Amino acid sequence: MDPRTARNAPVGLRARLLWALLIGLCLFLAERVLTVNRYQGELLAAAQERALDLALRGQAAFDQDVASAKVTLTMLAEHDKQLFDKSSCDRLLEATVAAAANILHLTVTNTDGVVTCSTLTRSVGEKYLDRAHIRVPLQSSTWHISDLVLGRVLQEPTVFVALPLIDAAGDTSGLLLARLNLIWLSTFIANNDRLGETSTILVDSTGEYAAEFPPDDAPAAQILVHDVARVVLSRSEGAAELEDSNGRGVLVGYTRLSLNNAHLAVLLDKNAALASTNRALYDSLIAFAAICALVGAGVAFGGSRYIVHPIERLVASLAAVGQGKPLPTGTLATGVKELQPLEHAIDEMAQRLADRERELRKANGHLEALAAIDPLTQIANRRAFDTYFETVWRNALETRATIGLIILDVDHFKSFNDIYGHVAGDQCLRDIAAALSHEVRFERDLVARLGGEEFVVLLPDCVPAYAKSVAYRLRRAVEALSIPHAPTALGIITISVGFTSHAPTSGDPPGMLLGNADRALYRAKRAGRNKVHGDEGEAA
Repeated sequence: MDPRTARNAPVGLRARLLWALLIGLCLFLAERVLTVNRYQGELLAAAQERALDLALRGQAAFDQDVASAKVTLTMLAEHDKQLFDKSSCDRLLEATVAAAANILHLTVTNTDGVVTCSTLTRSVGEKYLDRAHIRVPLQSSTWHISDLVLGRVLQEPTVFVALPLIDAAGDTSGLLLARLNLIWLSTFIANNDRLGETSTILVDSTGEYAAEFPPDDAPAAQILVHDVARVVLSRSEGAAELEDSNGRGVLVGYTRLSLNNAHLAVLLDKNAALASTNRALYDSLIAFAAICALVGAGVAFGGSRYIVHPIERLVASLAAVGQGKPLPTGTLATGVKELQPLEHAIDEMAQRLADRERELRKANGHLEALAAIDPLTQIANRRAFDTYFETVWRNALETRATIGLIILDVDHFKSFNDIYGHVAGDQCLRDIAAALSHEVRFERDLVARLGGEEFVVLLPDCVPAYAKSVAYRLRRAVEALSIPHAPTALGIITISVGFTSHAPTSGDPPGMLLGNADRALYRAKRAGRNKVHGDEGEAA
């Protein structure tokens, strides 16, 4: 045999398995001896990454707490009459705090910043207009999430979420304030750490206030809190290694809270973190040794029978498929004698399947987008609404939840098109669709265009009061666009709105909800347009 031919001859699979096992064992043992220090550095980096990951989870939990507090305050604001009655307000706030783990206290103030009702009774009658978290939302009449501030009564750092109370005339009548339970946030972060060895430090945006949860009054901890405050103000996100006054290593992962620019830091004990990882590494070495022993036995006694022979039989079948005409054959070559025909066949099929899959995905994605989106307004169309409605109805039957439905129609839209033209009419519909979408719950409620100038809003799992409040907000949102329409009473584009809500039972037809809302819409039009009617005849 030509020496060059012998050098290029494929090597059998059995020999490759034995050599790979032997080489792998030798390399692994050498690597264990030579790279202990490198592993220690990697373990430290992994622990720092764990601290940063916990901080990012804490940021997500904080965002969720704020969103939950907003929902709670929004629901409370619907009981505005009770909030300004002292006895009713006390009962309502106490019941709400008892049910909300992420809220520590609830407070109501008047427009002068004087507390009229609060679960923190010591603050009743006090005036807080000098505090930014009270003054700013009262002046701006918008949501406000405070920085980390020092409470005046409890003298503890905290974060407030504030919602101005708006009366029927659109004026600010007071303020609803939620004090977040930051200890609950710290507990959430600790529960997400599999070792449960975390503590949490919150620092305000200027570094003036810093608080540790759970609190630790030891001098070493206090020094560490100031060091953490200095580190987190230097960057918006990262990880660091610090030492307390006793020389103990502490790993810090920190991030800036986007909602109020405060900073959240998660602290891990360095020794504990590395010890746990070293134990996991030791266990992996034992497991690897056991696997090597099993693989060696498998190669020696079962490789030929259970690996090589089945692959050879499979090769014969796949080669016949892979060599079909007029498809070209592949050129994949690894030098493994037993696998060469199989590699040719798999290469051919993989290329064909990949090409077809890419084409199908592209076509299906385009079709799905066209089928679900209204091309003019870029919101859901009738088909997407019908599909989502079926799902919501089916879920409501199982959970006995209430479904809200709102149908609205643009008043005198035909005359608008006649006067201003269809281009302006199209832009009007787009502006209305955008305004409607901003008044509903993101990722839960659905705003869709049924056709023409008619829109529908589906509100899964809602209370009747929510459906009513959304209906009124939609009418006001379109009116606030101030789109000129000279022939109308107000001289602008308005809408008529009909709403309904119902908890379906097994005997109810799905179409009843649309029918009730449609009849309410008809009554709104009959009442003079730019009205809101419910299925019980309520109008505004």
